[in-house]
Amino acid sequence: MNNEEDSVIWNLGKKEKFTVKSVYKALTKNDAGPYFWKIWKEKIPAKIKIFLWLVANNAILTKDNMFRRKWTGDPSCLSCD
Repeated sequence: MNNEEDSVIWNLGKKEKFTVKSVYKALTKNDAGPYFWKIWKEKIPAKIKIFLWLVANNAILTKDNMFRRKWTGDPSCLSCD
């Protein structure tokens, strides 16, 4: 803590300046999932790309994922009990 004036710094861009390109690069790093580029570069409908990306990132709200998020419903599978 000091008495200096606050300043805004953008750590994702060159020269600490905000650019749309720096945001895009940050969002499209390899840590977005192992199939990121394969999913988004295919010529398939956007809703299927989004679904595949959710599946690849284990974000589909299946019962097991909902249970992990403190869902209060029945966690048992209807197909296999």
